[in-house]
Amino acid sequence: MVTSHRKRTYARLLVFCPHCGTRLWHQRRGATATLNIKGGSLDEAVDLSEAIHIWTRSKLPGVVIPDGARQFPQEPG
Repeated sequence: MVTSHRKRTYARLLVFCPHCGTRLWHQRRGATATLNIKGGSLDEAVDLSEAIHIWTRSKLPGVVIPDGARQFPQEPG
């Protein structure tokens, strides 16, 4: 687990795979209600119906965000 402050006004806790170094998840320090999981790190399908979509301004053209899903063009503040 690493704490990052780079180019942010807040600290984040970052967790990496001990075998390959891939970032698995991160969390804003003190924001225990939110955990940002890297989708590629999941081994099984999960219910994403309540997922919040961030950085949508740079999503790939083929990515479809479900109607009614909460979304933000960048990191919510």
